[in-house]
Amino acid sequence: MTYVPGPYRVADAATWCVEQATLAAAELLRARGTDPGPVSVDPAHAMAAFRSERHLLIDGESTGDLWSPLSGDYKAADGWVRLHCNYPHHEAAALTAIANLPATPRHEFLAGPDDEDAVAVAPIESVRVELAAPSHGERAPG
Repeated sequence: MTYVPGPYRVADAATWCVEQATLAAAELLRARGTDPGPVSVDPAHAMAAFRSERHLLIDGESTGDLWSPLSGDYKAADGWVRLHCNYPHHEAAALTAIANLPATPRHEFLAGPDDEDAVAVAPIESVRVELAAPSHGERAPG
C-alpha cells in the first residue's frame, strides 16, 4: 500500500473510494447492456488522484502549498483534531478555540507527538476544539 504520512489511513480510504466509484460505474454500464470488463484499482493511482492538487500548475507554475500554515492534524488530549484554516474566519475560529495561540507556522509549534512542548493543542480535548471553532466562524455559503 502507498504510504501517506499522518494519523489516518488515507491510502486505504482513497483506494476504497475510487474502487466504489469504479464499481458503481461498472454496474451502470452493465445495467445499460454493456460489459464493463474487470474492475481493479491501483492504490498508487488512487493516491495520485487524491493528491492531484499537488500537481496543479497555473501558467506553468506550481501553486505552492494550498494549505494555511496552521491547517493540519494535531494531537489533542483525547486523540487527534484536524484544523482547516484556509479562510481568515476559519483561522480566527481555530485560534480562539485553542486559546488564541500565535499564528506561527505549524512546524514551529508542532515538532512531533513525543515533544511535550511542541503540541500546542494537546491539553485540549478534540471535541472542545471542534465545537468551539464553529461558534466563532461563519458557515459556508450554500
